Amino acid sequence: LYTHDALTGALNRYGFAKLVEHTLKKANSEKIGFMIIDLDHFKQVNDTYGHFTGDIVLRRSTEILEKALGLELCRWGGEEFVIMVPEQNLVLTKEIAERIRSRIEACETFVKPITISAGVSVYTGGDYHEAIAHADKALYFAKDSGRNMVIAYEDM
Repeated sequence: LYTHDALTGALNRYGFAKLVEHTLKKANSEKIGFMIIDLDHFKQVNDTYGHFTGDIVLRRSTEILEKALGLELCRWGGEEFVIMVPEQNLVLTKEIAERIRSRIEACETFVKPITISAGVSVYTGGDYHEAIAHADKALYFAKDSGRNMVIAYEDM
């Protein structure tokens, strides 16, 4: 529980920070993609079907994201996940996020169709928290623009 989320088994913020710091120390390139993914209208799932079902949706979403990526992800909070994609540029990071969006939307095991909004950015040196903040801004731009889309910070 020190480094992982109890509900989903994904990294928590502390575990994610340790992973990022370790990756940056051994990285051949300083280009690292970050994406923040939010399950659209998740509150409606909890309100309509209950928190137990919402928890199932969160666990299933985590499984899909981890299988789609082959990377560890972080449950950032609530229904938000942060993913680090080592040695990636913005175009590839955005393409990966689009593939994830398609897989989540196509999953038939959810109680209602689930879509995601995502924001992506690329770390190129300095404080990686800034890259995560940029991805977060892009995420909220995607949500404000109608949801179910991927926006890159540089495209805003």
